[in-house]
Amino acid sequence: MRTSLFACAAVLAGSAFSAQAGTLNIVFDGFCDGVDVTFGANGVAFGTETGCVNGPAVGTKGSVKGQGKGYTLNLNHVVNGVYVIRNDHTWSIYLSDGSDLQDGTWSPANGVRPDSNLPHTGQR
Repeated sequence: MRTSLFACAAVLAGSAFSAQAGTLNIVFDGFCDGVDVTFGANGVAFGTETGCVNGPAVGTKGSVKGQGKGYTLNLNHVVNGVYVIRNDHTWSIYLSDGSDLQDGTWSPANGVRPDSNLPHTGQR
């Protein structure tokens, strides 16, 4: 199942931004989790979940038609979904059936640890 989700993430990602490496270290607003990933010049992202959850985070950077440039990530704690994290500071979790599980906004982490009493993303 996880392999097919990663393949889905690659399809969603579409074309790459540019041949430039970088990082993405964010928190999901109103939730206790975030992500800290590094992406290479090839567009592959890898890193970890942060805050109240932990585990690997893998994916790609690119464009999603109709949604703009961003990142598509598979986070360990939401096994049946992929995160689309957009440059406009919004995000969505899409499930393997194509439905939208959850949406929200994100902020740069800047050393801020979210409140551990908040729920993590992916919970209804």
